[in-house]
Amino acid sequence: ALARSGEDDETAERLLGLLADPSNVEHDGIQHLIMSKTFLARVLRRRGRKKAAKKHEKWVINWFRKNGRMFSEGVLQTLLMPTDGSVSPILEALGGPSWLQSSESQAKQQDRCNRYCFYCGGREPMVTLSL
Repeated sequence: ALARSGEDDETAERLLGLLADPSNVEHDGIQHLIMSKTFLARVLRRRGRKKAAKKHEKWVINWFRKNGRMFSEGVLQTLLMPTDGSVSPILEALGGPSWLQSSESQAKQQDRCNRYCFYCGGREPMVTLSL
């Protein structure tokens, strides 16, 4: 809520910076990591730190291209469509609002969502999976 409101970007940046660090995320917390990185990129852009924002945006874009259907359409709209009416660079890179509405769940994306490490229970991108 703090990141979406734009009221206290300094605090939002500090908190989201901690949450967006993959080393602080449990194996089953990938959705929280994606949300944190998405909102952190938005806050960094508002604060004029475009280079830092682009780093997080690139990571999130790559993740969404591989695993985009892990979130429901409503959650994706909350993440990728800012309330201030601006265009999200992440959504733009994915293909715009039509990407949100495409209900195609590719077999590769579904396969990635189902894969996990048998030893530690981790999923990509927390651990690198082969096969």
